[in-house]
Amino acid sequence: MTQQFQVKGSDGKTYCTLADNSITAAMLASPAAIRDAKAITAPTSFTTSTTATWETVCTTPAVTVPANSNVWVISAVSLIYFAGSGSNVVYLRIMRDATAAEIYKNRWDVGFVGQAGTTQWPLPMLVAYDNTAPAGSHTYTLQVFRSNSVGSVLTPADAPGILSAWVFA
Repeated sequence: MTQQFQVKGSDGKTYCTLADNSITAAMLASPAAIRDAKAITAPTSFTTSTTATWETVCTTPAVTVPANSNVWVISAVSLIYFAGSGSNVVYLRIMRDATAAEIYKNRWDVGFVGQAGTTQWPLPMLVAYDNTAPAGSHTYTLQVFRSNSVGSVLTPADAPGILSAWVFA
C-alpha cells in the first residue's frame, strides 16, 4: 500500500505521491502559465499635438485577468522625440483601463546643450508589471506627456512597434 501523503520526521516536510502520468508535460510547459495575451500595432502617424496633457498613443485589446494573476505589459513602441531647439521634459506611462490605474511612469529630460539643430532622440521601451489588477477584462494604454511645446513625440511610419499585455497565472 502506498501512502498518498506522509510527513517525514527527519525534516518535517509533507510529501505527496501522485499517480503515474497525473502531471503531463503540457502542464509544466511555459505556455501553460500564460492565461491570455493581446497586442496592437502602434499607429504609423502618431504625433503629439498638445502640451501638459497626457496623450494616448495606443491601447491593447482587452485581456481576461483571472483572480490573483499577474500582467506584464510591454511597450515596444518606436517613439522618437524630435526637436529643433530648446528642451523639454517627456513622460511615458502605462495605464490600466485608460484611467483606472497608473501602472508605470518614467521621465526623460531632453534638450540641447550648445548649438541647436534639428535632432531626434529615441525614447526607450517600457516593461510594466501589474499585480493589482482585479479579476475581469482590462485594457492597457501607453500615453505620452510633454511639459511644453518644444519638439514633439512621434512614431515612425515604417516601424511603429507594438504594445502587448501578457496575463500569467
